[in-house]
Amino acid sequence: MNFWISILIVIGIFLLLREFWCWYFKLNKISKVLEEQLEEQKNSNALMQKLFKKAHRTDVNKMKKESNTLEE
Repeated sequence: MNFWISILIVIGIFLLLREFWCWYFKLNKISKVLEEQLEEQKNSNALMQKLFKKAHRTDVNKMKKESNTLEE
């Protein structure tokens, strides 16, 4: 009788620990994925900012050229 109770307790502890470890590593994986996405978003934002500045600079230069031709 004590043998079967011990087996049930061991199985219960195993299942509880298994759930804990699965939960723990799942959270770590989610955290890692979110950090990677954040880094990728930062890189994307930096690239978009460069492209915007380049386009804006081009528009300003066009406007200056147009205003110079109108003044002449």
